Order: sequence, then structure tokens, then C-alpha cells
Amino acid sequence: MGQFAPSNSDTAQYVVPTTGSTVVCANSTTLLLLNPASVLATLTVTLPPNPVDGQRFVMAAGALITLLTINGGTVKGLITTLSLNGYARFAYSVDANAWFRTG
Repeated sequence: MGQFAPSNSDTAQYVVPTTGSTVVCANSTTLLLLNPASVLATLTVTLPPNPVDGQRFVMAAGALITLLTINGGTVKGLITTLSLNGYARFAYSVDANAWFRTG
């Protein structure tokens, strides 16, 4: 994957999750910063509930997440793990009614 560069228009949500947690994103969240104290066996992330066409969403992890569950709509290019210092980018399409992984 390429470099991740946040923009000035990102609305960040910072979370220190624990294993088994569920992180629910706000509608305005475009950047989810996950900073667990150590490796997480499991984590669930719920995407913004009312996305608009073209909305971007990035999640970045400060620790390994072994089993990642993403819910809150259809996701094309779903990931199930996030590496140490890893990230994933998504964009929403109203026409497809789905989030597409873009990086």
C-alpha cells in the first residue's frame, strides 16, 4: 500500500480499544485512529451510518488487530486483519450502496 496522508478536512475519531470492543463511528468520522495498548485478538468497527456519495473513510492501527470485523453496510474489498501501523482506505458509492476499499 502507498503512503497515507490525512487532509485538513478529516474528522478524526481517536479510540483506545480493548479486545472484543466495538467501535461505532460517527457520521462525520473520516479518520479512525485505533491505538490499543497491545495486540487485539478481536475488534469490531461499525462504519459511519449515513454516508454520502464519495465519502472517504480511513482506519489506522497502532497495534496488530488479529481479527477485524467491519459492519455497517456492504464493503467491497473487506479486510479481516490490520497490521501494526497498518491502515485501510474506503470510499462510499451511493449508486452501489457500498463502501469500496481504495487502499
